[in-house]
Amino acid sequence: AWPAIFAVIGAAEAADGTPLLEGLLDLVHLDHAARTVNEIPVAGAPVAVAAEVQSVDDADLGRVVTVEVTVSEATTDDGAEPKDLVVFTERFAVLGRGGGDALADPVRAGGALSADATDTTRRKLRVASITAPDFTGGFATVSGDHNPIHTDAVAAKMAGLGDPIAHGMWLSAAAQHVATSVDSVDPIPVPRALTGWTARFTGMVRLGDQIDLRVDRVGRDNGGDIIEVTAKVGDNLVMAATGRLAAPKTVYAFPGQGIQSKGMGLDARASSAAARDVWDRADAHTRKALGFSILAVVRDNPTTLTVRGACDPATGIAAETTYFHPDGVLFLTQFTQVAMATLGVAQIAELKESGAFVEGAITCGHSVGEYNALAACAGVLP
Repeated sequence: AWPAIFAVIGAAEAADGTPLLEGLLDLVHLDHAARTVNEIPVAGAPVAVAAEVQSVDDADLGRVVTVEVTVSEATTDDGAEPKDLVVFTERFAVLGRGGGDALADPVRAGGALSADATDTTRRKLRVASITAPDFTGGFATVSGDHNPIHTDAVAAKMAGLGDPIAHGMWLSAAAQHVATSVDSVDPIPVPRALTGWTARFTGMVRLGDQIDLRVDRVGRDNGGDIIEVTAKVGDNLVMAATGRLAAPKTVYAFPGQGIQSKGMGLDARASSAAARDVWDRADAHTRKALGFSILAVVRDNPTTLTVRGACDPATGIAAETTYFHPDGVLFLTQFTQVAMATLGVAQIAELKESGAFVEGAITCGHSVGEYNALAACAGVLP
């Protein structure tokens, strides 16, 4: 994508018709954002790259140029319209130009987060130390980023940098690798693709520098993890990134009778508003329609329970039936199935509330669990 990026920046003009950029030495890469739009094809598939200058704004850092890059299918086997695959947004500052308000923060996680994203307690996932390359010519060739401040000592001195610096995109790619890799000692979490990524470059990395990386989970989004990644050289922060890791391959399996136990699901009812709503609605329904409290059955599991039925229209007297089980009435089918259905729906509601539910996951059930799966995940039963 870099040849296309440099081409559109080089061709861009200011309002007065003067070139936006005289040379690459005046250009500073501020941040990089990427989000996947469709599934990326296997290696070797041809793609098309299109770049466009979206805006030119004066900020305190200089004149800020925003470039949007779209990577799409080059061709399709069935003659259909090629699909967009990935969208990049790159911001650059032209030093010595402009001047104005403070620069706004880049979009979080490449703009890939949904409206269902929620924050969680920060949790460290991984730390790693990597070393910047001593020579960047290989990365320049592969990426197409031939800015000489990365490869030529004279150009770096002319730009006021002293010595060449590592590509920001090399650091971003290395950080992505750390965030998505698997630990040989602790293989959890499993490897997952990044669906969104934003890296903000806050300092320079010299060739051969040791870089300390830390990955933290800070939120959930439809089963995916929202992560923050920091990169430091010594005590200096050189990059701060946010990303969205795709949800792991997930199966929701709903069991049949036999796993029921006294108090099941009530801890979640106490801590989750969504789970509590399900239990309370189920309890109100069983009291009104079935003559017993499902909450009382699960909470107390009495060995004997008298249930009031519907009133006889002729006498106005409600029929009563007494049930008994030596292990508690929760082990009678009449109550087990109601409790299991309520538990399943409440558990899925809790997952959705926390942003941990994975849309499109495999859903299955055993025996009555099939109906619970349909009710909880598919919503086909009330």
